[in-house]
Amino acid sequence: MNISQTQKEITARYPLEYISIMIGLTCIGFFCLLICSLIVPPEQKSEIIPLILGISVILLILSIGFKRYKIILNSDGIIEVPILGKKKQIKFEEIESVKIRRSKAISILGKKHRIYVDPAVTDYKYIFSALSDKELI
Repeated sequence: MNISQTQKEITARYPLEYISIMIGLTCIGFFCLLICSLIVPPEQKSEIIPLILGISVILLILSIGFKRYKIILNSDGIIEVPILGKKKQIKFEEIESVKIRRSKAISILGKKHRIYVDPAVTDYKYIFSALSDKELI
């Protein structure tokens, strides 16, 4: 598959099911927090409420992060918008190596950045074939 002929860019994201599950678990966590704050005896509230609140906040951050995460492959290079952190871009001329990890994740090493393409993202096989067509893999 040639990117310039078939598509101007490939955008890979986590599947909607991943995001839905994280949002659902976050809602369940906050619901449990509400129930615990009403039902649990006062001596146990100091232990349970911070635990459930911490888990719920982590799930909330992950659900926002999974929605934010994307890999964009265009004719210039590859761009990663990670779950947390700044956007990274590697132009094709700057790519030093491309490796397939044991987990089937694609690791792209540039001069300044390293980008991982998770095999769970929606257009993983298109990114893999586009990198193969450019003879990087």
